[in-house]
Amino acid sequence: MLRSCVCVRFQPAVAPAHCDLVCLSAVTSFYMDQLGIVIDREMIQNVVTTTITEGKHLITVPFVLWVGLAGLLPAVLVLFIRLSHRGFVTSIWQNLLAFVLCGVGFVGLIATDLKGNASVLRTRIDLKSSFQPLAPIVETFRYGAMLTRSATLEFNEIGLDAVLAADFKAAKIPKLTVVVIGETARAQNFSLGGYKRITNPELAKKDIAYFDNVSSCGTSTAVSLPCMFSKFDRAAYSFERGKSHENVLDVIQRAGYRVEWIDNNTGDKGLAARAIYSSVTYANDPEFCGEGECLDGILGAEVARRLVDIQSDTVLVLHQIGSHGPSYYLRYPQASERFQPACRTSNFSDCTAQELTNAYDNTIAYTDKVLADLIELLAAQSGLSTSMIYVSDHGESLGEKGLYLHGAPYFMAPDQQTKVPMLIWLSDEYQRDTGADS
Repeated sequence: MLRSCVCVRFQPAVAPAHCDLVCLSAVTSFYMDQLGIVIDREMIQNVVTTTITEGKHLITVPFVLWVGLAGLLPAVLVLFIRLSHRGFVTSIWQNLLAFVLCGVGFVGLIATDLKGNASVLRTRIDLKSSFQPLAPIVETFRYGAMLTRSATLEFNEIGLDAVLAADFKAAKIPKLTVVVIGETARAQNFSLGGYKRITNPELAKKDIAYFDNVSSCGTSTAVSLPCMFSKFDRAAYSFERGKSHENVLDVIQRAGYRVEWIDNNTGDKGLAARAIYSSVTYANDPEFCGEGECLDGILGAEVARRLVDIQSDTVLVLHQIGSHGPSYYLRYPQASERFQPACRTSNFSDCTAQELTNAYDNTIAYTDKVLADLIELLAAQSGLSTSMIYVSDHGESLGEKGLYLHGAPYFMAPDQQTKVPMLIWLSDEYQRDTGADS
């Protein structure tokens, strides 16, 4: 999204870079003002790793008008400014004088309330993201530096002594565990956790264990997903550590399981680099992909296709599109819209707060159906010892305190972005074979 605009050079009066900076500021200021986005290194990472399918929903009519009026138009006007160049020596002392005066003025303003301003500068780290266009430029360099550092790190294997426990080895039939990674599902909207609306009617009928106090590793997929599968906790995790170490999927494979990742989102973020990987995001399936973007029901169909070929212990990781915004209405079949009226646009300003919540709750209700259908499918497998784990990667803001979507820095992120749902289902065979219970 953070792409500079192309300026037509009418006069050689100013460098086109000035036009780019004006346009860049217009782009970033729109998302900051309208969605409460904070421009930091993680947000730059999100932008770089997003897909066209995901990003296109952020290009709305208000965005185009904003960039046109606050970016393109001023950029064109800048091109007509004629600069009067002074001599080299004169420019040097005038610039130094201006710099000194600005510095003195800044220090003077801070000194008027030194205690209060020092506290703000110390605690409100997010304020640096408001400096436009400096923030996206600095954070882009920081992201580049992070990639450079991670490219030269030594790769570390982990869990070299991983083996199956005795009761797992003694099982007479293959074990199949399906790990479902939810997307943007927040715990506050799961009726299993006390939400006043019944968004989980199907799962409520199943014999599951629901965990109502789970925190995510991050507030965006690019950070939280690799952190979830790493050996590190949230405080110790970093991009560099994640890249330079094997993950839990590697350990599971080393212990003797076959691992496959099936994606209906923006990719595995490198987690399945040493496992089997397939994507259904752009599948040609009229049942689940009729509106151009595949619904998560296709993941259950993919599991069903693989069941007949499973002859050994297997882990299938299903990466959902889940409740990813801003186009919540595309995440569930329109025919199954439970909560109405629902917001049916990616432009939040065209919807009321209730319509936005209705659309989001419909995505949770659809995830409920997808998971319940998957449990029924797994429960019907007499030749396999089956289990399922579901957990979302992060939550979502729906306008609380002026914030929308996700990706806020963790230190200031609200619970809506960090509290996530998690549940486990174990078949009778799995409980009998392993001694575990739900």
